[in-house]
Amino acid sequence: MITINTVEEFNKYKSEYDNYVFKESVYFKIDILSGGSIQSGGDILSDGYIRSDVSIHSGGSIQSGGSIQSGGSIQSGGDILSDVSILSGGYILSDGDIQSGGDILSGGDILSDVSIQSYGDIQSGGSIQSGGDIRSGGSIRGKIEKVFGIKTKTFIEIHHYYIIQVIDTHIKIGCELHTKKEWKKFTDKEILAMEGKQALKFWKENKKWILGL
Repeated sequence: MITINTVEEFNKYKSEYDNYVFKESVYFKIDILSGGSIQSGGDILSDGYIRSDVSIHSGGSIQSGGSIQSGGSIQSGGDILSDVSILSGGYILSDGDIQSGGDILSGGDILSDVSIQSYGDIQSGGSIQSGGDIRSGGSIRGKIEKVFGIKTKTFIEIHHYYIIQVIDTHIKIGCELHTKKEWKKFTDKEILAMEGKQALKFWKENKKWILGL
């Protein structure tokens, strides 16, 4: 792994058109601001923010203790994780999780093979597609096309005793994801086996309106 402690060390990796190219994983111990793209064949790790006017692309994960910001796309072969925010003028694409301590804002698509989770808003100028959950502490704006890896035109999230997520064909309550037809047919014994008496009590009290969503 390459460790960058100073701006001078960072500038040694500048190529033509002000792009910065690292053939292996890189760890920034300083804030990074680039007028060109930032590219790594491995992970991109930073104690501070990572900002590029063009794009940030990594063959591995992108992880930052500050914000991750790009005038263009942000693309990762692993997770994209920020303690602050993830902001892109283009698309955000991850083969892993996309997680932010603040907002996730994209001028294009937001695509994750695993999950999209934000303590702030999630906003996309294109589609939002996730192989798992989509969770937001604020609002979600954009065309949601896939949740749990399943195509859908509908997405509803309700924070109750359990987090309830509803798409066209499925309902997820807590960690239990099943089709709407399966939820309708579950017996008390089957619900009890999921998470005990509290789950059964919750289901009896809320079944009707949940199935009506």
